[in-house]
Amino acid sequence: MKIKGRDKIQYQLFLLPAVVLFTVFVMVPLVMCFVYSFTNYTVGKPLEFVGLKNYIAALKDDLVVDSIGFTLLFAVVTTVGITVLALILAIAFTKNCYTGKLQRAVLYFPSCISLMVAGYAWRNLMASGGEGLINRIIMLFGGEAVGWLSSPFWAKMGIFIVALWIDLGWCATLFYAYIQSIDESLYEVALMEGANAFQKAWYVTIPLIWPSVMINLTLLLSQGLKVYEIPQALTNGGPMRTTYTMTHAILVRGITEWEFGIASATGVIIFLMTAVLCAIQLKLGEKKEG
Repeated sequence: MKIKGRDKIQYQLFLLPAVVLFTVFVMVPLVMCFVYSFTNYTVGKPLEFVGLKNYIAALKDDLVVDSIGFTLLFAVVTTVGITVLALILAIAFTKNCYTGKLQRAVLYFPSCISLMVAGYAWRNLMASGGEGLINRIIMLFGGEAVGWLSSPFWAKMGIFIVALWIDLGWCATLFYAYIQSIDESLYEVALMEGANAFQKAWYVTIPLIWPSVMINLTLLLSQGLKVYEIPQALTNGGPMRTTYTMTHAILVRGITEWEFGIASATGVIIFLMTAVLCAIQLKLGEKKEG
């Protein structure tokens, strides 16, 4: 059915508010950030073009470099970890169980909580010494208290655990919904061929839900590279700035020190990293699907 010209205009008018909001709050700040990254923009000084000076300064800045390292580590660990565990849980959910719906609801619930609220709640649970509930349970069974928020290693582990707890449910639900659309006869054929549970999952389930896996990987990777709320609420970037993310670095250099040029350059670096890594991931996913 062809759409008349008058109807096309009406449809475009419905899109106009969304386009205006996207332009004002996304595209304009993105362009301004790109422009400011090549200037010495700061409060009280005239705007001057400085070329790549801000990018060089950002890549020599220990805070920015360390934050890039932790951000990449967080993105890789959470993207891979959540995807693998979500696939296992989604396949397990397909088994008939009286409490299946309750299990899915409980697992999905954390994704409905604000990231900052979840972070502060886990901060109390992971309090160092004998103050936190988790350490109390460990000590109850004869173990030693873990420095969840005071040790650089355990602080990172704590952030990974909270991120996994928050996102695991909705990823598993996404995969479970796709699995429900798979024809049962395919599993019956695989069973007749002597396939075990792992082989059915690897050769039947995963290839058929691969589009949802790619969606999940892209969203998690993009989200991981922009992470801020969980480390901020849990550790505030500590201890010794070992859990600073790139967003933390932007806020410190831009808001605290008013070095808007360097902060803008760091923001552009985040944008380019996200775009390149997501493009590589999608390209690899296309080859896998093909």
